[in-house]
Amino acid sequence: MQNQQERTAYDDEISLVDLAATFIRRRRVFYVVFTLVTLLGVIYAFVKADTYEYITLIKSAEEAGGEFLQKPASTIAIIQNRWVPEISSRYQTEKQSNLPFKVLASNPENTGLIRITSESVIEHAGPLEEVHKTLAGNILKSQQKLLETTKNRLQKQINSIDQVVQSLKSSAANENTGTALASAIQKRAELENQLEALEPASVLVIARQSSDQKSASDLLIVTLAVLLGGMIGVFLAFFAEFVMQVRRRLSVKIEH
Repeated sequence: MQNQQERTAYDDEISLVDLAATFIRRRRVFYVVFTLVTLLGVIYAFVKADTYEYITLIKSAEEAGGEFLQKPASTIAIIQNRWVPEISSRYQTEKQSNLPFKVLASNPENTGLIRITSESVIEHAGPLEEVHKTLAGNILKSQQKLLETTKNRLQKQINSIDQVVQSLKSSAANENTGTALASAIQKRAELENQLEALEPASVLVIARQSSDQKSASDLLIVTLAVLLGGMIGVFLAFFAEFVMQVRRRLSVKIEH
């Protein structure tokens, strides 16, 4: 009884020789699947459109001490939550289709730069450049308003100090008057330095195309197609043998 059980267990085992024999019997399935998947990969590699990255850089407006009139994070939030949705909605209304690329804004670490990036095929380079120009224009207008507000504030403070200086000069001279006058003149000089130190925002580059394409290379696609074709081919070869074995067992039972 024990020998019979061992023999049955042994008969149920599949050796490497059995696997090789099965694969050889169903090799035509493997060839067909492998060739089909590889050909599809080659065709896709040749017909797909190349995708490139387009970059726009804007330098934020600065005040004295290298501080920014508006934190880059605030500008980015406005870009992503206001201006980009507005542009997308306008494009959809005019073209009756969605914007064919994404627009992302970021701030390189420890800089005041606003980096706008998009990935797109060359065919959409025109609309993409227009979108980037629109965003850059919005940023410049927003930053210019902040710059003008800061200039006006500083100029008002300077004018106010000028009045104080004139008043002190026309009053009777004494020790307190001299100290106050010197302090006012020093404060005026500081404000003038702050006014001169203001730097407007500027566009460094608009929709510059990357030199390398961002989509997968043709060689990589073909290589993946070959590997995938081999894996699927092997699987379907053994699956075809499994189906044939099941059908054979069922036909035998039906006959009996």
